[in-house]
Amino acid sequence: REPYRQYYQYACQIFQCTLPLLSDQQQIRTSHLVIRTHPTEKGALIADAIIINEAPFEQAFPALQLEFRDINNTLIASRDFQPHEYLKGNLLDATIMPAKQAVQLSLSVLDPGKNAVNYRINTTQAKARN
Repeated sequence: REPYRQYYQYACQIFQCTLPLLSDQQQIRTSHLVIRTHPTEKGALIADAIIINEAPFEQAFPALQLEFRDINNTLIASRDFQPHEYLKGNLLDATIMPAKQAVQLSLSVLDPGKNAVNYRINTTQAKARN
């Protein structure tokens, strides 16, 4: 796939086709997840995080899944976010995540309650937007 991509790109210039984006979701990392009380919305939280595409190529922004678990690691609540739900500012209409560049984001969610003592964020394949 990768060693011949430049030849496919050249052929697509001649035949007016488009190659699909390279994709390796395992190269997208999340870090610095911080959960805090929403400053203006009662019963809500804000999750701040950073995602980075560590691949040497651009790829589509992922969907994100924010999970809250209790002390026994039992899932209490989860929320999925598609890129159009979490991209803001100068990335509002972006579809492609740059290579080797961090993207800071904030997600608003309902407070799952005091038993939700553990949380994490996962990346998944984003759904096509209709």
